[in-house]
Amino acid sequence: MTRFFISILAFIVSWFSFSIAIAQPPDTSSTWTWDYGSDYEGMTCVAALQSGGYIACGYTWYFQTAVQCWTAKLDQDGNEIWWNIEGGDHTESGNYIEPTSDGGFIQCGETWSYATGNNFDAFVRKLDANGEQEWVRRFGHPVGADFFYCVREVPVGGYVAAGYSDDAHVYRLNNIGEILWIWEDPGTLYYPFWIEPTSDGGFIIPSERYNAEIQSRVFTLNKIDAFGNIVWITEEAVPGILQPGQATCVREDEYGFLYACGAVQNDSTYTDFYVSKRNSDGSVIWYLLIDNPNWVISDNDFAIELCLLADGNILVIGTALDDESQQNMVVAKISNDGELHWLDYRLGGEPTSVDQGRDGSLVISYFPYVTVFDDPDDLKILRYEPEVEIELNAWTPVIPETGGWLSYGTQVSNILIDPTPLDAWIVITGPNGNRMPLNNFPVTLQPGLTFTQPQINVYVPDFAPDGEYQYEIHLGDADTRGNMGLGSLTFVKGTVTRPDDGEWPNPNNSWNPFTGQSLNPDNNFPTTSEKEHGASEAFAISAHPNPFNAVSTIMLSLPDPSEVRISVYNTLGQEAMRLCDFNQGTLSPGDHQFQIKASSLSSGVYIIRANVAGHTLQRKIVVVN
Repeated sequence: MTRFFISILAFIVSWFSFSIAIAQPPDTSSTWTWDYGSDYEGMTCVAALQSGGYIACGYTWYFQTAVQCWTAKLDQDGNEIWWNIEGGDHTESGNYIEPTSDGGFIQCGETWSYATGNNFDAFVRKLDANGEQEWVRRFGHPVGADFFYCVREVPVGGYVAAGYSDDAHVYRLNNIGEILWIWEDPGTLYYPFWIEPTSDGGFIIPSERYNAEIQSRVFTLNKIDAFGNIVWITEEAVPGILQPGQATCVREDEYGFLYACGAVQNDSTYTDFYVSKRNSDGSVIWYLLIDNPNWVISDNDFAIELCLLADGNILVIGTALDDESQQNMVVAKISNDGELHWLDYRLGGEPTSVDQGRDGSLVISYFPYVTVFDDPDDLKILRYEPEVEIELNAWTPVIPETGGWLSYGTQVSNILIDPTPLDAWIVITGPNGNRMPLNNFPVTLQPGLTFTQPQINVYVPDFAPDGEYQYEIHLGDADTRGNMGLGSLTFVKGTVTRPDDGEWPNPNNSWNPFTGQSLNPDNNFPTTSEKEHGASEAFAISAHPNPFNAVSTIMLSLPDPSEVRISVYNTLGQEAMRLCDFNQGTLSPGDHQFQIKASSLSSGVYIIRANVAGHTLQRKIVVVN
């Protein structure tokens, strides 16, 4: 075990006896503002990029000619990298945008400029990494207006878009935007502002549906399968009670649980800010209604969107309408068991989207006033500082060509309110641009406490090529690469002008800066079970391919002769299959392979759990039949 691991773990042990309750939101030291030359413009969506920075879109009355769709890529500090505008003589707006797995972006909205009739057509547009249009598809009915409010990339390929015309509709598209199928509700469903692809290949649509029993629109979640067939519909926000309301957003976590938000009418005629956690069948596990008495007198409180955070909790944004019809912004962090961590109320704002940045910060796009006509500078992002802060300082930022020790100090502080298990891992980016993630280890941050290690030593071998390196420490969820905090430093080996003729860090020939030994390129990052039980460094389990629809190979790496049990569990905790058992004898050190056929399991999320020498590892797999 390395000095770094020993030092970190020694401090972690000392943290377990402390707990400090903090119920304040992070600082909001940054508010980013743009003006694209119009008194009528707005930002409808902002999304974080894995490489850092953000993608955003909206609409602008560009130079007072027509309302057009704008798209911008921003760096980590909110500075514009590129910007483009699309539109004609009438109206076009971008309603949603997200990054795609090929490095580009998928966007949706509505256009009148290019509509086939005398009203809006919905559009889906694919952009490359530089914002150049690769293709656009427009969809419209002969009569009425068509809108897309959300478009998502589907894990098995292609896209899915949700919107509204005379009826709610979902369009399933292939990877070049051609229609695979269309699902349309028969007139009882209204305004689906979101669609969530699920791990079983289906989709969930939050909305409102007219219910004849109470003669009102109610909070509704609609589950359709991979081919657009209804699987289930739930209209209850509170178990056993039908109440007026609307669902606005739903997210699925890595274990198949659903988190939904919206508004539900309370005992009066007004609505409360509403959040719930649900099973995969839509049934409620817990729900939370927020109507804070410290707010100004509020008529209607409304949750708009939520995102899943790297610490396993959720962030929800919404509005509270006061007695003067002023929209006021509400931001709430809620634990995955339904406890309110912190609540932030801001006068005069209407949020539109939320995401967590690569550095762990929280970003919210919003309108600063009730209407966008009130302020010419109405393209705004509110940024909350990360709840976990990592500071690094290199004592030896230059390493000789012959190799040597990189020495640095670190300080980790947090404003969390619960003991929080996280992954810690390191990524080194070499002078040739290759990124090498290293094996991680579990940490548990105790709320409000600061960890300081003044000097950590890492050996840089002589065969590492000369040039500038970036050294990053991440704290978050290694399975999703989501961060609660990120610290980085740069160091130089040799002379930066020397040509980069080395191979490091090629994934098939990479070195571990802690030991100087080669890394297994198939090493995987631990899951929640490892965070809880502490698995051996050399004991690893992986699954490839994952997700799969035929056969997946489970690879188990053993450091020592061991008796092993490997089981497959569904999300209810029921054992669905056993691949290996203790009574089959001792397995030799090295790699062992086991196969799972998709035909043996129904579509959905499963957990592979391996028990070896008192340690437990588990890995999520997804079957798509």
